[in-house]
Amino acid sequence: MSKSDAPHGSTAAAAPDRAVSKGAAAANALRRSEAQFARIFQQSPICLSITDIDTGEFIRVNDFWCATFGYSQVETIGKTTADLELLAPKNNQRQALLEVLKKKGKVRDFEARVKTKGGQVLTVLYSCDLIEFEGVTRLYSTITDITERRELEAALRLSEARFQDFAEIGSDWLWEMDADLRYTYFSDRLQALTGISPDRSLGRTRQQAVRGEEEDRHWRRHQADLNNRRPFRDFRYNYTRDDGRQLHWSVSGKPVFDDEGVFQGYRGTGTDITAEAEAREKAAELQQRFITAVEHIPLGIALYDEKDRLVHCNELYRNTIKDVAEAETPGVTFETLLRARVARGEVGNIDGDEEAWVQARMERHRNPGDAMEISLNQGPFQVREHRTPDGGTLVIMADITERQAAEDSLRRAMEEAEMADRAKSEFLANMSHELRTPLNAIIGFSQMLSMGLHGDLNEKQQEQIEYVVTSGEHLLDLISDILDISKIEAGRADLSEEPIQIDKMISDCVNMVKTKAAESSLLLQTEFQPDMPLLQGDQRMIKQILLNLLSNAIKFTPSGGEVKVTAEWGESRFCIDVTDNGIGIASADLPRAMSTFGQVNTAQSRAREGTGLGLPLAVTLAELHGGGLEINSEPGVGTTARIWFPKERLRAMDTSS
Repeated sequence: MSKSDAPHGSTAAAAPDRAVSKGAAAANALRRSEAQFARIFQQSPICLSITDIDTGEFIRVNDFWCATFGYSQVETIGKTTADLELLAPKNNQRQALLEVLKKKGKVRDFEARVKTKGGQVLTVLYSCDLIEFEGVTRLYSTITDITERRELEAALRLSEARFQDFAEIGSDWLWEMDADLRYTYFSDRLQALTGISPDRSLGRTRQQAVRGEEEDRHWRRHQADLNNRRPFRDFRYNYTRDDGRQLHWSVSGKPVFDDEGVFQGYRGTGTDITAEAEAREKAAELQQRFITAVEHIPLGIALYDEKDRLVHCNELYRNTIKDVAEAETPGVTFETLLRARVARGEVGNIDGDEEAWVQARMERHRNPGDAMEISLNQGPFQVREHRTPDGGTLVIMADITERQAAEDSLRRAMEEAEMADRAKSEFLANMSHELRTPLNAIIGFSQMLSMGLHGDLNEKQQEQIEYVVTSGEHLLDLISDILDISKIEAGRADLSEEPIQIDKMISDCVNMVKTKAAESSLLLQTEFQPDMPLLQGDQRMIKQILLNLLSNAIKFTPSGGEVKVTAEWGESRFCIDVTDNGIGIASADLPRAMSTFGQVNTAQSRAREGTGLGLPLAVTLAELHGGGLEINSEPGVGTTARIWFPKERLRAMDTSS
């Protein structure tokens, strides 16, 4: 090579060397850039991924992505979101994301729901761009987990909805004031509850809105709270509607300050308490009416609370304690008043130990029962006490001076009547004895004359002497009945008891009235149960009862009728029935027929003779045996008279004899 060729050759060789150096530098820079990108990509505190735009396969994900979704690099690379079931298939979220990307060339804050390997569902924001990665267009995605933010937002919405629901369900509305104490906001509940548009009050103060009296102390106190930025509760005032109706409102408010402590206004609630206020006014009116009524009741009334302190009493009760100094003490207890009365000697029916009486009276006061009587200086009182539902005690005192005087008068009258009745009974008993002696003589001598012991009588004389005997016997029966009743009323009737063979006794009585029944062409029957027991009693008295009933039945049964005697016993008593199909007695006349000397005043009954002593005597004699008499009768149908005795009077028949 010639010298002339050397420079030229050197220059030509240097150019490729410089080109190689630049290429190496670029390659080094690219490697450094890729390494830096890889470090940033891996260490980024948000989820980053690079995916194939056509297949959706993950080409690269960073560590934060793996930590968030729970998949390792090996589990993720080469898989799609569908393979990993990251995006919920609902609404085809991936397709929607790609459509946005296709249309705009990028995606910003696309919200989606994703699922981690552990099954947790997250709410995330996708942001995507198309980038050149390793010489190919790839989808570069960032994912921001906003689950906590959405949960907080949902909780906030729920809280706001709950607050709104409570406000709407309740009787409250919401309001706000600015720093000048003028209304700036009302919730819709104001108009819904009161029918008043909020627009009427916006920009006004509360006092301007409701036309409150500035000089009123109530309003001045409220204005002082507002001016001093104090919270307030249950400030009550009236609002007059255009139609004149008075509304009653209650408001509560709290001052609002900014972060620097500067006053911003008030925020609060309002409540329509019209119904409550009207009910309270009505209750007060009714209470006043009640108090007025109680004051005019002719009884002493006092109400004590659950601690036994006097709450209210009317004038009559106050009069009973007006001389007790302790009565003027507010909330004085019942025991204090009671002890003061006793100490002053105002209670007159204390026998013996005063302290024992006070303790006994307090025990009855704490456990109210029957009415009691006490004697005060003002007179005798009947006291009744009742427990109230709230644990208090209602005391009612009735002045029984007049009643006690009437009872004393009645008691004296009854004693005098009883004495007169006893005197009458004793007089009749004595007179009956006095009358029976000469009457028996009259009957005896008349019978001797009738028998011709003192000479024969002509036909006229014989007829007249028989009238004397019959009348005497009738009078003797009457006197005997009067004597029996008088003995019983005088308490001198004694039972001569013995075991009575019932069927034989009834047959004897029937035979005694058989002739009289035959005279009226009556059918006289008896009916007994087999194996009749014995009856323990006074046979003469029981026969007298039965004869009286048979005589009445025969007397008041028309010719051709029927009289029947039956006897039977049950679990509790033994009964003898005398039944007829006679004229009967109306139910309204039965009490009179059962009274002494009482007779039913009808045309048919007046035609039959009688004294009115038969049934009352039968009743009295039956009651002496612990039994009674029952009458069932119907006019035109007949009568059943039932004489009954208690089961204890039955005795078993002695079959050995």
